[in-house]
Amino acid sequence: MRRRRTAALACCVFLACSEDPTVVTGSDGGSDASSLEELRDAACKDFAARFCAGISQCSPASFSSAYPDLQVCAERNAVKCRGIHFAPGNDLAAVADPRPCLEAYDFSTCESTLRIISETKPFPLACPSGTGKTGSPCWYSHSCEGDVCFNQSFSTCGNCGQLLAPGKPCSAGTCTYGYYCDDTCKKLGELGDACAGSSQCAADLACVGSKCAPRLPAGSACEGDDRDPCGKGTACNPKGNTCVTLSLALLGEPCGFIDAMTAKYCMPDSACKDGFTAAGPGVCTPRKKDGEACKPFEDACVAPAICFEDKCRILAGNVCGYPPP
Repeated sequence: MRRRRTAALACCVFLACSEDPTVVTGSDGGSDASSLEELRDAACKDFAARFCAGISQCSPASFSSAYPDLQVCAERNAVKCRGIHFAPGNDLAAVADPRPCLEAYDFSTCESTLRIISETKPFPLACPSGTGKTGSPCWYSHSCEGDVCFNQSFSTCGNCGQLLAPGKPCSAGTCTYGYYCDDTCKKLGELGDACAGSSQCAADLACVGSKCAPRLPAGSACEGDDRDPCGKGTACNPKGNTCVTLSLALLGEPCGFIDAMTAKYCMPDSACKDGFTAAGPGVCTPRKKDGEACKPFEDACVAPAICFEDKCRILAGNVCGYPPP
């Protein structure tokens, strides 16, 4: 599996680190902050606000299950952004003005937002690469010369690598942006292109009648696809093979695919454990707060923190030790 630069979608403000250099803190240097630090701070806040507005409009169920409002989303993703992009060796660490890169990310339409989030759209040309050579340890692809961090588990560090060019023999997750692997790297389908499954179409499209088409509305049949083909605010429910409208459940309530016509995410203070499978439902369990002990793949952290080395944290760009702090 790969972890590309868009895994770090909540970008940039200059941020001091705590005693643990792998953890991002909320300090921005106070009144002594330099003009460069202030510029980074402003660019990151703008990016995070646009990112949050985009996902709230284009993926409302997932947004509502992760954040109570736009302000909290923007604040926490600005913190994440500050720690990632300006870490030593990462993409914007040596850039005098981060705005050309960050402002080039377009979250104004759902088409663009979904393609950025799903990594099917190349990141802007104004964004430089990191300095990590192939094989260097990484968590974010912002650290890597080849703009990709390959990782098999998503619970430990990965390694910088190179994405494969169109037409090259491949394995899953190794093709360059905008391409998928079908023995060789092939271009993702646009509206009307032939397809054998929704994963062969751009992220805002689904494979309907063997052609890439708009995602399916609630009530549509969705049996047998290789990626959820349902539109925003809905999910493909395997209990009924139907696109159903998502709603929200409270802490302790059933969640996931409850019956053939009901699917529920959890409110942002909790996460759905073991619910989004055909064997569901699950139950909404409390999210772990920043700094609390956790178990990877078992405990959910308050977004956008993740469970890394048994602790919930918003990870800094040099979390894997390279480039060194």
